[in-house]
Amino acid sequence: MGGCTLGQVFFCRSGAAAALFMALWGVMNTAMSVIWMTWMSRNVDDAPEAAGSLMVAAIQLSILMRGVFGGLLLDGFSILATFIGSVILAAVALPLIGNGPRLSRS
Repeated sequence: MGGCTLGQVFFCRSGAAAALFMALWGVMNTAMSVIWMTWMSRNVDDAPEAAGSLMVAAIQLSILMRGVFGGLLLDGFSILATFIGSVILAAVALPLIGNGPRLSRS
């Protein structure tokens, strides 16, 4: 998804490229929620309802924070700043999350 965002930044003049990157982003966005729920159901078998509620809360918080910080970047700088900000945020999150082995049950 970060690659699609970078593609939007660098190839934003081409309508076809923008459409392709947005379509790929939409497919990835949909797939990520299914992957996340599957992972949760396999690793939190003792309290799946609580895990699902926690996931919904995390998604809602993410939407809220995206609206706040994206709006500040848009109002203070430009639309390009929102794209660059999302790439920076993804780059910071990647080392924190890694590939998730410490989150899986042993």
